[in-house]
Amino acid sequence: MTDSEVLSQLRDIHLPEESLFLFPLAPGWWISFLLIALALALFYFQKSQWAKKLKLKQAALQKLKDIEKKYSVDNNAQITLQAVSILIKKYALCRYDAHTVAALTGEEWLKFLDKTGHTRAFTQGLGRAISEERFKKASTVPIKDFLSVTRAWIKAQ
Repeated sequence: MTDSEVLSQLRDIHLPEESLFLFPLAPGWWISFLLIALALALFYFQKSQWAKKLKLKQAALQKLKDIEKKYSVDNNAQITLQAVSILIKKYALCRYDAHTVAALTGEEWLKFLDKTGHTRAFTQGLGRAISEERFKKASTVPIKDFLSVTRAWIKAQ
């Protein structure tokens, strides 16, 4: 065969249709896009939950500072103990299952605070003042130390 005969047997270049350039995508690509979308949605949800918890914690710490400032002005331990007790209960109701937390009182409440705060300061330390001292006329609890225990519990959440 001569060169001209070989060249005559060649055919023109066949180009694919324009629609095949990007779509339809293979099923693996669709699955990948779906997994990426789900991962982004999960990340956004986790981040928003974390931000909500952080905002709640910061608000509780600010309220505790306000209670501490009020105590430094009026030196009333009973009002301070009651305000801190209310603050901790409200924070726990927001942070944990409200039905469980709302029913807790006395020793069970102190055990819950110890468990969630990873401490023993409420059942065996100054934190007992929440259930014992706030109803007495004259409190012997060192309020500054008690506020530190409370601050540590809030930060541990």
